Amino acid sequence: MGRPRINKDEKVAQKARFDFIHSRRGDDKLELLINFGYSTRRYVATKIEIPKSAWNAEEQSVVKQYPNSDKINLYLLQLKSRYEAVELDCMTRGIPFNPEALNMGLKIGSAGVVAYCREKIDIDVKRELYAPGTVKHYTTFCNVLERFEKQMGELLTFDILNKDMLIQLDIFYKSIYTSFETVRKQFTYLHKFCKTAKEDGLLTHDPFAGFKIERGRETKQTMRDALKADELRRLEQIAADGWLDDNTQLVLDRFLLSCYTGLRISDNADLRRTDITYDEDGHLVIDRITLKNKIRVLLPLHYLFDGKGEAIVNKYMERYKLNQYVFPQLSDQKTNSKLKLIAAAAQIRNLGLSFHIARHTCATMLAEKTGNPYTIMQLLGHSDIKISMTYIHNSYATVVNSLAGVKW
Repeated sequence: MGRPRINKDEKVAQKARFDFIHSRRGDDKLELLINFGYSTRRYVATKIEIPKSAWNAEEQSVVKQYPNSDKINLYLLQLKSRYEAVELDCMTRGIPFNPEALNMGLKIGSAGVVAYCREKIDIDVKRELYAPGTVKHYTTFCNVLERFEKQMGELLTFDILNKDMLIQLDIFYKSIYTSFETVRKQFTYLHKFCKTAKEDGLLTHDPFAGFKIERGRETKQTMRDALKADELRRLEQIAADGWLDDNTQLVLDRFLLSCYTGLRISDNADLRRTDITYDEDGHLVIDRITLKNKIRVLLPLHYLFDGKGEAIVNKYMERYKLNQYVFPQLSDQKTNSKLKLIAAAAQIRNLGLSFHIARHTCATMLAEKTGNPYTIMQLLGHSDIKISMTYIHNSYATVVNSLAGVKW
């Protein structure tokens, strides 16, 4: 009687064998041999080199006399368990365990979250999708996640990322951050990468299901993210007096330009002569693609804030005619130190000057003057009208102006 025929699915569904063997090349490197049965095999490198004399093939372990044998044996056991877990998952789901299923099983779930995030960031950086500031934020996000891993004592993988894990992460974030907004941003970044991981087939569930990202209570202190009109006038007066040194004057002029145009610090520093065009009346227009979200912005400087921004750009284009950049380049560290001096000189307290503040100042004043979210969206390069609407909602002047013409 001949050997019974077994179909392919039955062959690969049978229990596989996992054995550590020395490399087929004859050196001391160990490999994990996965025998699926019927000549279907897979060799996996372990990155471990052990002399044949120190390896017990029968017990599948390093002899105790060998240095660090306990750590090496534990590593090999964990490596083997990882592949056995994929086989068990296939058996539980009633699907064949074969090389294709192994590849998919290793890909799904067991991928490290931090490594995946760094890989996606690197890809997007090469495609020039992020401004330098955004890259810094994402890098910090990954570094903090690694700190969380060390506190847990294990690798953070997508298969263990769930609501309970997010609650632990929330507690960890709040132990190192005092701002609710900063904590919220960290979860926003993580949620974004979870969505891409799901699209890439690395995530089969929604870790954020049932988890609510807590928002801090908005107070007058947290809402204070824009200059008042009198504070802006004091800065303009200092710029006009001309007693500052060249670098401090440069930083103040750049800051004021962002107050008049809403340019982010990345676009402000990167502003080039090729970004400057002229309208039919010969007035300057900034026409560039924003570094952060790749949106084209057109800024008619003559019609914004009485042309104050146009005067600043003209001043530096005349002074540095041979430069490709409108402004001389200055490091972030020097820029921030100069902003502190400027804030002290203008007696601006309880508000650290930054280009983020300048951008908010522009948007807030546009909301008060125009009350039009679409104008704000076009000038500041917002990707979503909801962002522009927040300035309309938070503008007291807009509310007063809209009520002034109402007949009760």
